[in-house]
Amino acid sequence: MGKSKTQRLRESTANVSVLQTENFRDRNTNTSDIVKQISGVNVRQTGGFGSNAEIYVNGMTGKSIPFFLDGIPLSYFGSGLGLNVLPANLIEQIEVYKGVVPVDLGADALGGGINIITRKSYSDYLDVSYSGGSFNSHKVNLNTQLVNPDTHWIFGLHSFFNHSDNNYKVDVEIPDEFGNPIPATVNRFHDKFSNYLVNIYTGVYDKDYADRLVFSARYSGLKDDVQHNAIMAQPYGEVTYDESTLGASLEYEKKKVIKKTDIKWYSAYNRTRGHFIDTTLNAYTWDGKIFDRRTDGGEISTSRNLLELTSQNVLNRININYHPGRKENLL
Repeated sequence: MGKSKTQRLRESTANVSVLQTENFRDRNTNTSDIVKQISGVNVRQTGGFGSNAEIYVNGMTGKSIPFFLDGIPLSYFGSGLGLNVLPANLIEQIEVYKGVVPVDLGADALGGGINIITRKSYSDYLDVSYSGGSFNSHKVNLNTQLVNPDTHWIFGLHSFFNHSDNNYKVDVEIPDEFGNPIPATVNRFHDKFSNYLVNIYTGVYDKDYADRLVFSARYSGLKDDVQHNAIMAQPYGEVTYDESTLGASLEYEKKKVIKKTDIKWYSAYNRTRGHFIDTTLNAYTWDGKIFDRRTDGGEISTSRNLLELTSQNVLNRININYHPGRKENLL
């Protein structure tokens, strides 16, 4: 008998709140909906599903509060895995640090940080869920894992797909035939959002040479219709952005690799491709109709844009912990 890892973290010197998400997995909710239940944490979302979400920890937000996925900056995995659209089915627990961030996260945050711990249990399971809602909203999750207890081999799949048309009603002004603004209530148009993930992993655990050695390959991304500018003063009818990330990673953990020393290593490669389209000459009103046609420029920029953005990055991260006061027996 003894204290769990979660309980030891709660009792540590760090100012941290820990929330285990097992009870939320059958609700098919997003991470941002769970995080706001922690004291001192507030979430402000600017619109429907897929819109930007600002998370405040003790009043601080933005770059002062970085997000991590298993200790790796969440931004590294691409926009398709944002905190506001990450499903609870993938998560074991959420750690919210208020103030000082642990050195093993490798961040210089001023206000704290949020670390999302994914499921790492060594047992067979199969989770399948679907939910539908208003505005043609759909959420599908499929997570499964197979474990061979004799060889200590694991194989698993994490995947999800989310979509919403976000065509809820809004109060706006629409110009009449003379160009005068007339108050109206209409359904939002051109505001669809989708994101997805397929992550396959395999490896071993509890071996002489490794407590955990896992290789993962994933494909994630999003498709987003851009509906208006930042202050919702001008509607857009054809501006779109989509992004896809193809990546692979290798993680290795071993306690007592040498006397009183633990090691944790993570190495990964990501290739991200994004497409931004803003080429139409049409000018739209809030009811989705073409009001005018420009002679040049796009809906957002003064020039028509058809951009392809490509980035590649490699990440290697190693944590070595030495415990001079720990009593242990390597035999």
